[in-house]
Amino acid sequence: MKEKEIIEGNKLIVSFLDNKVKQIEGTLNQIFLLGTNTEFVDTFWSETIKYHSSWDWLMPVVEKIEKIGYSTSFKTYYCRINSKGGNYDNYIAWINFSDEEYSISRHLISDFDSIFLYHSKEKLTKLEAIYIIVIEFIKWYNGKEK
Repeated sequence: MKEKEIIEGNKLIVSFLDNKVKQIEGTLNQIFLLGTNTEFVDTFWSETIKYHSSWDWLMPVVEKIEKIGYSTSFKTYYCRINSKGGNYDNYIAWINFSDEEYSISRHLISDFDSIFLYHSKEKLTKLEAIYIIVIEFIKWYNGKEK
């Protein structure tokens, strides 16, 4: 993932968590509001905020998604976030990944077929795959709520 994607994704997650940043020892939660140096702020979002690189940061986000009624499935080569009600045929975000590439799609009752979101020749870890579908879920959720 590119740094810009990580920065935007971490900002989306913080917003989804009601602007609550996980407590970082020795770091003020509001430190990003104090910086006027763009490079410093970008470094903060991509290096200090660790939703994209730490299970300890990412799993509370997954737990919030589950708490608001959506189910999740994380397997060896795919991860998905399902629609409310546990209907396994309808999913908000599905990522298939291998050692060489990944693709993301969505399939909801209102759609006749799966909607292909994108494909990349990038190799992913399971943590990165879950991070990506969490971001896709939040984008969908934010659009749904408006």
